[in-house]
Amino acid sequence: MLHAFLTAMEYLTRKFGVSARFCMSVHDSVLYMCKESDADTISALYQIAHLWSWAWLRHRYGMREMPHANAWFSSIEVDKIFRKSATASTVTVSQPVPEPKGRAHTITTLVPVLECLGSRFQKDPDGTVYGDGGPQGE
Repeated sequence: MLHAFLTAMEYLTRKFGVSARFCMSVHDSVLYMCKESDADTISALYQIAHLWSWAWLRHRYGMREMPHANAWFSSIEVDKIFRKSATASTVTVSQPVPEPKGRAHTITTLVPVLECLGSRFQKDPDGTVYGDGGPQGE
């Protein structure tokens, strides 16, 4: 299902004009690199891509419902360094100086970002979607 998630992220980053790079995937972690100013937007796009990926999979298997537990990541972590958790301590014997903590987003904390992204696109009564000055191609 990683391919569906990566494809969705590629589409969404282009659609919303956000620059981000897929770095690596380790077990159930997918790492992207972006500008710090775009981190919240990328976190919101992660949630959308995750929802789309699960919706696609469930649809392919004939499952027409989406449990809330599958719909959203429980947490999306934003950090400048690679560690187990964005809020975990980095202090060790060989590293006595702590690194600044990252932050974690839930779907609830990302609602304002999602609303802002949604407000960029408006739908006419005929179904045409407009955003940033003109019709959006699919």
